[in-house]
Amino acid sequence: MHYLVKAGDSEGQFESILEASSQSEALGQMGAGEIIENICEISTEDLIKRETENLMFSIESVYLSKWENETVRKYCEHQRGYRNDPEEQYQALKQFNTMINAAKTMRRRGLTEKFSADEFIQRLWKAAEAKTAEEFEEALKI
Repeated sequence: MHYLVKAGDSEGQFESILEASSQSEALGQMGAGEIIENICEISTEDLIKRETENLMFSIESVYLSKWENETVRKYCEHQRGYRNDPEEQYQALKQFNTMINAAKTMRRRGLTEKFSADEFIQRLWKAAEAKTAEEFEEALKI
């Protein structure tokens, strides 16, 4: 079974998903100094929904990161536009999947050890922006 625990400690409040056979076992997994506010069993369907929402938020964050150097006002305009435009959301999903596929391709080809983390990310972005298979391959070249 899974339990959703809402708790707090000296650093603030947080939520945890714990796997345990009982509520008392789940509570036993909590650390010293953590104050439990609420604990309840959570269904697998609700866990899937939560993880899907987290994934969509991550995709949104990656997509909007290209405007992270804009003013707060401009960034918020892009964010509102994204949230209200299914076509833009589709583009974000497509971009994210391309980046994942590029990372898997680079790993499969043994290229990940040849790049710094920054260069790796730059190549993922370049691959995600590729319009053709040739541009995609060029982004992955050493």
